[in-house]
Amino acid sequence: MNLQELKHLIDYAIDDCQLIIQRNPMSVLSEGDFEKILSNCISKRIGYVAINPIPTEFAVYSQISHYNNENDLLDARVDLLLMKPALIDSEAIIVNHNKRFVYKSKESFAIELKYRHDDKKNDVDAAKDDIEKYVKYKDDSYYYAIILMDKKDNTIKCEEDILDFYEEKKNEYGNDCINKFFCKVLYKEIEKE
Repeated sequence: MNLQELKHLIDYAIDDCQLIIQRNPMSVLSEGDFEKILSNCISKRIGYVAINPIPTEFAVYSQISHYNNENDLLDARVDLLLMKPALIDSEAIIVNHNKRFVYKSKESFAIELKYRHDDKKNDVDAAKDDIEKYVKYKDDSYYYAIILMDKKDNTIKCEEDILDFYEEKKNEYGNDCINKFFCKVLYKEIEKE
């Protein structure tokens, strides 16, 4: 499977995740819950089974440290990372109290998740921060920013602001990001007070 095929399966998994949240809003109380559900949906779609992974097929990892390629300083911790275990550079694995696994594979897909409970400017700013993380991962991975928002009165406006910002960034980054930089907004229905 190539990265474009993987992207299509991720899209289906995002739809699966949205359906789960729609059917059971209480399944997501935190960003960690969102990460777990999406990770499970992706694993099912790509056929990843943690107990018996296929080294040459994509696996799903979470909370993986990313280091700047220029100076090897920690610059992000990606929520979900899809990569092939066979392509993990054993020399890039650093085990100590400050660092976790370091990935350097160009054949990977980084996914940042954000779960925002309000429909205020701070939520839009937090989503924009995740969208801008593309520049950190662009040399190493395809990139997807996925934002889950509690559905409130101003949520549609927030989504528009987020997606407009994403389009601005795509235009700013130009050809470098074509077919490797993505963003999607999901909703969680909440009870009206």
